[in-house]
Amino acid sequence: MSAQEKKGFFKILLLTCFSVVTLSIFMMSSNFIMPQQAPISNITISAVRSSLRDGRILENGMLEIDVPIAEGPCKPTWESLGDNAKRPTWWRKAKIGMWLHWGPQSVGREGDWYAKWIYMPRHAWKKYEGVYKNHLERYGHPSEHGYKDILPLWTAERWDPDELMRLYRRAGARYVLAQAMHHDNFDLWDSAHQPWNAANIGPRRGIVEGWKAAA
Repeated sequence: MSAQEKKGFFKILLLTCFSVVTLSIFMMSSNFIMPQQAPISNITISAVRSSLRDGRILENGMLEIDVPIAEGPCKPTWESLGDNAKRPTWWRKAKIGMWLHWGPQSVGREGDWYAKWIYMPRHAWKKYEGVYKNHLERYGHPSEHGYKDILPLWTAERWDPDELMRLYRRAGARYVLAQAMHHDNFDLWDSAHQPWNAANIGPRRGIVEGWKAAA
């Protein structure tokens, strides 16, 4: 690995430490077992359609909708969250982890919400105001060259999860958090749920599976 590549890797390490959304967890420890999650509440199609139909357009152009949320042990208070939060032993001991926030949105080099902002010439959050214009100049109008055309460009041909995992471990990490899907609904594993996934398009391999095997 060249000095320039190493510098790039360490810049990525710094950025990943400040990411905030976690979609899936894979432990470096072989004895880690994910706890069973409560089943999702029954949300009928009619309820969702009704919610969409009754949605409210906000001043920023967003659609605000009411969707039923499953009941859980926590109430919407800090006290309830504190009473119900269970921190596993490995979390207290590990101290440092890496958030692997990587997917096809990286092709646009415009942040993690690329798939959204390329279709919004107005109402974009301030730091994303130039995304639509830049996509228009680089790829063409999103009605003809949209996000579906970006997906095949993300090939991950130089991705080496084993080398990255060794690097993370040398940096002190004892667990990793891997993005499984972002707002673009593109599954980063060999998904039976839908064909829009990394095993079918772009890398032609399961990214989540690759991270897991390397960890």
